[in-house]
Amino acid sequence: MTSAPPVSPLTQAGEGLSIERPQRIPDWHAVGFDLRLLESFVALASELHFGRAAERLAFAQPALSQQIRRLEAQLGSALFTRDTRRVELTAAGTAFLPYARASLTAALDAAAAVAATQRAAGGRLPMSTGGDALEYAREFLQSFAAAHPEVQLDVTLKFQDDSKEALARHHVDASILWSGEHPPPGFADTSALVAAPGAGIALRASHPLAMLPEVALDRLQGQRLVMFPRERAADLYDLIVDGLGGAERFSSIYHITTIGQSVGADMLGALDHESVTPSPRWSDLQQSPTGFVYKPVVPAVACTLWVVWTGTPTGPTRSLATYAKQTMATPDPSLALA
Repeated sequence: MTSAPPVSPLTQAGEGLSIERPQRIPDWHAVGFDLRLLESFVALASELHFGRAAERLAFAQPALSQQIRRLEAQLGSALFTRDTRRVELTAAGTAFLPYARASLTAALDAAAAVAATQRAAGGRLPMSTGGDALEYAREFLQSFAAAHPEVQLDVTLKFQDDSKEALARHHVDASILWSGEHPPPGFADTSALVAAPGAGIALRASHPLAMLPEVALDRLQGQRLVMFPRERAADLYDLIVDGLGGAERFSSIYHITTIGQSVGADMLGALDHESVTPSPRWSDLQQSPTGFVYKPVVPAVACTLWVVWTGTPTGPTRSLATYAKQTMATPDPSLALA
């Protein structure tokens, strides 16, 4: 007589209990996973429209559809639902999206890191800075270029936080950033002072405070402050607002929405007869904008420019760092606070 098969403890614990078998995990080596498929997926997930996504990628729409079908086949799951009216992410597509974006970012950063080593060997030094900062750093950059003709400077204009991101991702090798009395946060050991123009306020010539030789901070009580959006340079924004006495000192803070290469010029354009905006001290070489005046504030607000880099500098970046540290000695303290 044949004995009955043993009864599973799980079956004994509860009749009808079912156990799911784990699904097969895709083997990327076997399917030949392609980052271009991720790029297509992320574009379509962002646009949720085949036509716009194809235009963004400079693809023909049928080619994009083919890329998405190929990726879905490799993953073994539909990533989008689509009909004649709309395209939407499935639950699988929603789960996959952050990993796809992270993979693309990692691939771009890896390529940028390799490119950085090639730049160091070739004598090219890509940098970033803001348009306003460039006016005050120009003398330093020109003197460095004269001292190191073998280095090819390639300066790109970016907002301060964008410069930090480009530096972190190896898209540039150095940046020039605004700060206060100390180096920008995170760059204490990888920075050198290049200029200290000091900071005050700019206002229309018709503003009542324009008649004063300098403006005490308590005279700003109730004024309207014109600023750039905080998300463009959070640490600089906080430094300025705190230095002027805090947000509570002002009746309101107006944030400009249209920003060009010169944030300072854009903030000047937003001034009325009852508002002020922070500004570095206008240099003797700058032509004062018609209808506006600059006034120092008391107590003074520190305003400095620093060249920053990451890690141990090599090649052209090392030349820049060494030059800045050797030639740009700390200036008269009054310059940093006037």
